[in-house]
Amino acid sequence: MPIEIIDDMSNKDYHAHSAISKSYLDRVHRSMAHAKLPRGAPTPALIQGGGFHAAALQPGIFEKEYVLKKKFGLKKEEKEAKKVWEEEQAKNGRTILTVEQYDTIKNMVDALIAYPKSAKFFEDGKSEVSLFWDYQDIPCKARPDWITERKKEADDRRYLIDLKSTLDASPESFARSVHKYRYHVQAAWYLKAARTCYGEDEIEDFIFLAVENHPPYNVATYSLGSATLDEGWMIADQDLRKYKDWLNEPESVPLGYSDSIVEIDIPNWGFTQF
Repeated sequence: MPIEIIDDMSNKDYHAHSAISKSYLDRVHRSMAHAKLPRGAPTPALIQGGGFHAAALQPGIFEKEYVLKKKFGLKKEEKEAKKVWEEEQAKNGRTILTVEQYDTIKNMVDALIAYPKSAKFFEDGKSEVSLFWDYQDIPCKARPDWITERKKEADDRRYLIDLKSTLDASPESFARSVHKYRYHVQAAWYLKAARTCYGEDEIEDFIFLAVENHPPYNVATYSLGSATLDEGWMIADQDLRKYKDWLNEPESVPLGYSDSIVEIDIPNWGFTQF
């Protein structure tokens, strides 16, 4: 497929596009059986995270697509009214937020606005730009949360900004989250997408803005070291090759984990030190 940069693609259309995304590679990495599963219903955590992204980056979309849960009584007619109301929200494509989710999102957005670097990152740029390109003859896609504009007169370059909702935004904890949730794979994948679509010289770095989803709602900014990014790209490349092998020769890639007996050990930290 040709290289494409689409500014106004809806979230629904982006997810419906058949190109391979980082989230799909996460499932491929686990097993092809997981990759073949349809997308499941969003968890409460994903709903809250999606609401935070929308409220922070696309407040108009947030007001249109999210609604605060309405209170109903326990009488029969009120239960029926609740069912009708919920069906109406679903029909209109609105996601219902609990009071707790709504308040958390508001507090997180307030913390982000108050964070000193936010003004610089978001003074200009675009949210949810959809990027499409080919790699290994496979159509691929990425959708950065925010891409800053390039000020050529200042000879600067674009940054990719990614918002992360997290329980603990401290350096030690977020580093563990990077490994656990494959954020280094995401950063490498998105940088590859942006440098392919915009050009190598256009893109400076991938930045995480981590916002805690509990008081005191601290915010932290992180970039990844070159070794971590290299590791992320190596894993992404391996996952895509696994997917391509499965496409070309389905019998060569197990649907599950392995057809052989695999010897394993507990992690190094699990051994008693003498």
